[in-house]
Amino acid sequence: RIYSLASVINKMIDQQLSQISEGEKPEIYVNRRKAMVFADEGNIDHEGRNSIYGQIVQQLKQLGPSDLNNFRKKNVDGRIYKINFRGEGSIDAGGPFRDSLTNIVAEMESGY
Repeated sequence: RIYSLASVINKMIDQQLSQISEGEKPEIYVNRRKAMVFADEGNIDHEGRNSIYGQIVQQLKQLGPSDLNNFRKKNVDGRIYKINFRGEGSIDAGGPFRDSLTNIVAEMESGY
């Protein structure tokens, strides 16, 4: 009987989540070469304009409140933005987005 109740509750939650609007994914442009050169020179990106993380945040900050629905994701494979690595010819079908997250983590771990 408890299993049935949990199953009904899970179904109700799934139905509610499926009705949440996800919004459009903004296109983000990142220059990884610029970030790499900046870091290799030993600089610290206090203003958030040169690191990969900084470049992404600066562009996301320009979104209006109605554009923030892109942060609502219903599944683990959802992306909050499409990324274009300048000069690399990347097409974001998921790989470049995951690369951007890996790059952000590497920057944070390096103290850059």
